[in-house]
Amino acid sequence: MNRPVSLSLQSKLIRTTLWSGVIAGVIAFMLLVFLTCYHTMKVQDEIMDEVSDMLLLSDIHLPSGQQLDELSDEFDLQYVLYWNNQLLTQSADHDALPLNLDVETDFSLLWKDGQLWRIYRQDKAETGLKSIVIQPLSARFDEIWQSLIWYLVILIILWLLQWGLVRWGIHRDLASLRNLSQSIEAKSAQNLQPITTAQMPEEIEPVIDALNQLLTRLDRALLAEQAFTADASHELRSPLSAIQMRLQLIQRKYHDIPELKKDLGQIQNDVDRSTQVLENLLLLARLDPAHEQQLTKTLLSLDEIVIEVIAALSLFAEDKGVQVICDFNATQTYINANHELVFTCIRNLLDNAIRYSPAYSQVHIRVENTQQDLKQLRLTIQNHGEKIDQKILERFGQRFFRSLGTGQQGTGLGLSITQKIVMLHHAKLDFHAGEHGGLSVQLVFALAED
Repeated sequence: MNRPVSLSLQSKLIRTTLWSGVIAGVIAFMLLVFLTCYHTMKVQDEIMDEVSDMLLLSDIHLPSGQQLDELSDEFDLQYVLYWNNQLLTQSADHDALPLNLDVETDFSLLWKDGQLWRIYRQDKAETGLKSIVIQPLSARFDEIWQSLIWYLVILIILWLLQWGLVRWGIHRDLASLRNLSQSIEAKSAQNLQPITTAQMPEEIEPVIDALNQLLTRLDRALLAEQAFTADASHELRSPLSAIQMRLQLIQRKYHDIPELKKDLGQIQNDVDRSTQVLENLLLLARLDPAHEQQLTKTLLSLDEIVIEVIAALSLFAEDKGVQVICDFNATQTYINANHELVFTCIRNLLDNAIRYSPAYSQVHIRVENTQQDLKQLRLTIQNHGEKIDQKILERFGQRFFRSLGTGQQGTGLGLSITQKIVMLHHAKLDFHAGEHGGLSVQLVFALAED
């Protein structure tokens, strides 16, 4: 199953803030374009009106005529002046665009020669003078575009500054969330103390309160589970011991009755299995609250522990006709570990390998240094048997899980205890389909430092 893509709150806040700034900037830019166009058109029309007034009121041979030429050159204006419908004067750079009295009075637009022109006609009836002033609209828009380009450059610079400031500010403000994450990550079964709310934003306090309530309930539940497991195991051990003693007395008393021998043997198996379940529950109760630093560790040789385990299970293997074949190829076999726990761990693995192997088959044990990291020591146990389904492999290590159809007795706690021991030693335990059709178990320890 694909893992869902995680979303960064910091990235989302930055994107949201930047997008809001960009949208606001675009709206402001559009308003600026509209206002700039409106203002430019109004100012340019006023200039055209002023030029027209100068034509109607001034003598072009006076200094005002020179000012008129300067305005026309600066704003790309062209003009003509009529007196009694006769051309009196026109601008020096007048082009071929016909300026006659056919244009409308006041302001108008004219499309001519692939260009849009702004035209202003003004008549002075008492003197018979009529003026016409024209200007290409492109001259006005050139000025507008220059202003807008500079504004756009400034706006982009402001967006970049906003991005930097927002990124820095949000990163600083989210420091409390990172501290909260670190506090939650540091929690374990041995440390379920409430999280402090000092220097936390007000919006996060409800989340912290809910987490503290959850931690309190979890702490109580763990303590109750451990206490119940320990108390139940201790309380049940006494009646089971009494049943064991009475069963042994009955077996000795009625050993000459063949009909009872099979039934008493079945009862004996049930009592042994119940006793083993209790012992495993007690071991789990001791391991669950244990901290790795509390374990007594010594320098141990993994080869020697494997030999001890094989000796302890030799009778069981002989009864089933299973041959244990060892292959010790490691150049360095010493690890820092707890002897009793590592012995129990390997014993559970080898016991399962023998138990679930066909009669008169083989179990292979190999101890070697890993090729990827010579500072690691790998123990591999493989047995013969039928191919194991992948779904069953995934459930190995769950408490009280036993594969159906094997016909073997067990508690379903052995691998769970093994995994707990592996975790306490920072080791690694993997289950794979074996080369011989059965199960291959790989246990990897870190070598002891010189």
